[in-house]
Amino acid sequence: MSKLTERVCEQAKPDPAGRDLYLRDGGPEGVVGLALRVWPSGHKGFEVRLRINGRPRRLAVGPFHPGSGTLARARKAAVGLKGAVVNGRDPAAERAERRRTEETQRHAPTFSQLTDSWLRSARTGRGRGGRLEGQVRKTWGADEALLKRHFSDWKELPLSVITTADVATRVNEIARRAPVAANRAASLLSTIFRAGVRWGLLASNPAAEAPRAKERPRDQYLDDAQAARLLVAIDQEPDTRWRTFFTLSVLLGTRRGELLALRWDRVLDLDGEHPSILLDGSTTKTGIGRALPLPDTAAALLRQLAADPSHGRLASPLLFSSGRGSATEALVGVRKAWLRVCERAGIDGKEHHLHDLRRGLATALNAAGRPAAVAQHLLGHSTSSMTTKVYTATPDAARRDALNERSSALARAVKRHREKVHKLATGKP
Repeated sequence: MSKLTERVCEQAKPDPAGRDLYLRDGGPEGVVGLALRVWPSGHKGFEVRLRINGRPRRLAVGPFHPGSGTLARARKAAVGLKGAVVNGRDPAAERAERRRTEETQRHAPTFSQLTDSWLRSARTGRGRGGRLEGQVRKTWGADEALLKRHFSDWKELPLSVITTADVATRVNEIARRAPVAANRAASLLSTIFRAGVRWGLLASNPAAEAPRAKERPRDQYLDDAQAARLLVAIDQEPDTRWRTFFTLSVLLGTRRGELLALRWDRVLDLDGEHPSILLDGSTTKTGIGRALPLPDTAAALLRQLAADPSHGRLASPLLFSSGRGSATEALVGVRKAWLRVCERAGIDGKEHHLHDLRRGLATALNAAGRPAAVAQHLLGHSTSSMTTKVYTATPDAARRDALNERSSALARAVKRHREKVHKLATGKP
């Protein structure tokens, strides 16, 4: 019969002399070397005596809690520790190493600390300590959203425990749903971890060898018939801002962010013969500004918006302000408005993206025989060296004619669509 039982452990009292009291295990069910230690304070815990590398050692096994089966668990743990010693391991050294690792990780920088520092750098162009590191990253808002969407559960992870395998597993998980998003995530992680290495927070970049998913190029665009239906639906929008925003998107092929950041002081000669807009390099994807001549339809809409007392030139410096109190807050709810006008036009707004309007413009210009350089400039796809070539190769008159022809073609398509709707409504052949 063992010397230690749950009852013996529960009834054990501290040594009246104020010394630690040890009640050793034994008997057929006991484990040699295991003992219940009773401190003068009354606290009780199990310990096991081992001989490691010829030296006697005493290792804590766990506390005693009455009626919870801790004696049985202590015996099982003691057998495991003794087995480790027999196999040549040093449980005491392993335990000390785990404590050091945990302590290091407790004070080590976490994933959220790195990403927060990187996002501040992306917004300001300055790294840790306020050092100037480069230009402001225009996509920092989308980067922040991507991190929240796919890596929120990594926030408290110490950087030292994130491995290449962890990154690959997460990227592959994202790729099963969205290959393009997976590649953006892999690229973003690599950029952030490179900054961590540069700042001395990481020894190496665990995302350097992250897998890349195979992307299928998107070829969706709206043809002239669809664009005509869309323009009719846009014309029914009660808010001048949305009518203008979406019409400019169709006619000019601008990016959403470029329009939302557009200011009235960048609208030139609106009441003259050659109205145009200047897209500032700080708001474009390539960082290169460009001038876009305004077709007559677009210029007329902008004049109407400029005169709007609530949202016009006198109400805000932005063409498309939110109108929610701050004159410098851009219009919000683009996707919701896009789905609304698409539904009105009989177009699947989830299948067709706002960005497809850019592809539609490029396709139409190509079909009309316009030089590729014209589309490159209008859509802002060129590098800085290409931009110089584009400006010299495509004078303003050529770009203006191209957009006016596109606008006129859509106006004719709108007219045909209205006539067709009228015939169906009246029953006339």
